[in-house]
Amino acid sequence: MTPALLFDLDGTMVSTDHLHYEAFREMLAGYGRDFSHADFAARVHGRPNTLIFAEYFPERTAAEQMALSEQKEAAVRDMIDAGGVLPPTPGLVALLDWAEAHGVGKAVVTNAPPANAETMLRASGLAARFTHIVSGEALPHGKPHPLPYQEGVRRAGGDLARTVAFEDSVAGLTSAVRAGLP
Repeated sequence: MTPALLFDLDGTMVSTDHLHYEAFREMLAGYGRDFSHADFAARVHGRPNTLIFAEYFPERTAAEQMALSEQKEAAVRDMIDAGGVLPPTPGLVALLDWAEAHGVGKAVVTNAPPANAETMLRASGLAARFTHIVSGEALPHGKPHPLPYQEGVRRAGGDLARTVAFEDSVAGLTSAVRAGLP
């Protein structure tokens, strides 16, 4: 087994928090609800949509919550498409070049829906650099559960003791630590 690098996507590989915040703010305003940056940091950042929408819309059925989630995520994709380019985090391309030159495995491990991950990777010019994309939205459990990072290690062919996760959220860090990453 080889070492591997596992990357969160939103906020780690590309800066998208402002887009998610705006999409949530606009959606909740449509329901007469206030939404602040503090709300985003405490109740949204890094968490899977299933938990977020269940918390914000407990009166709705799971299917209705999922429809609202899909509406919000479509708004984020539209904002990305309208902007055209999402610059990668400074230093990321050089790190990926190094990993590829040294045979280090790599994967994206995100709670973003697969369509969002594809849109962000395309807009950042990184799509061709990753063959392994793990979406917590497509698994039985997203972050902070350890499953997304366990799956990332498996897909990247990494040795758990020599695999590193790059994260920007408490939920993501919790997932990585619970998965056994050093």
